[in-house]
Amino acid sequence: MIGKIISHLKDGDFLHVAKNYLNNFSSNKRITEWRKLRNETESVVIDVGDNAKLKLFTDSVLSETIYVGRFENAELDFVKRYLKKDDVFLDIGANVGLFTVVGASKVGTQGKVYSFEPVKKTYTRLSENVQLNNFTCVKLFNAGLSNTDGELEMTTSAEGFDAWNSFGKPTAGSNFIKEKVAIYKLDSCISQNDISNVNLAKIDVEGWECNVMIGGKDLFSSDNNVWIFVLCFPLSPLLIIQSI
Repeated sequence: MIGKIISHLKDGDFLHVAKNYLNNFSSNKRITEWRKLRNETESVVIDVGDNAKLKLFTDSVLSETIYVGRFENAELDFVKRYLKKDDVFLDIGANVGLFTVVGASKVGTQGKVYSFEPVKKTYTRLSENVQLNNFTCVKLFNAGLSNTDGELEMTTSAEGFDAWNSFGKPTAGSNFIKEKVAIYKLDSCISQNDISNVNLAKIDVEGWECNVMIGGKDLFSSDNNVWIFVLCFPLSPLLIIQSI
């Protein structure tokens, strides 16, 4: 028996199993906590590091996933390690603002975060999270990005699947509401708002990623050397330097 344990330790199997057990135990505990919170309150505030906080909403599946600790941890770790003080970050498809809040905490007061969220209800929650942290480096846009300027119909979830709202066909949920939202080409928005020196762009727009990139072809040219962080199934995560 001793020999088997030593063998596991050498192989790393024992430690791997122990780590997975602890992670699953923690997640299961958080799930139980969330179910209790859902019956008691409409929102809860959590710590996301670097003295930043995030308000989560108990009617949201995405908020539950974040609370439990199973939402894009590797992607968040990349943003935390990549962004530096005074950087410029684009959060395209910001939802309630997890990446916006984390990004703002890294770039500081002299940096800039530009966040785009087209759905009115979600945008209001994004605004609350920016205000919660008293960030002055964040500029919010209640609009979507695409390959043209104008207006487009968004399919939004009426049952908590807010992270899967889409200009295309949503991949989660069965009860939807149609909402007309403003859309812009990223290049138009950059020109109109004097955005410059972008270091990183995160794009998570539920199947609309190609249209966003077409609308930002000037920004994503090889001359600008912008890192693009695309979150789209089945490619997620995809990190590239885009040259057009």
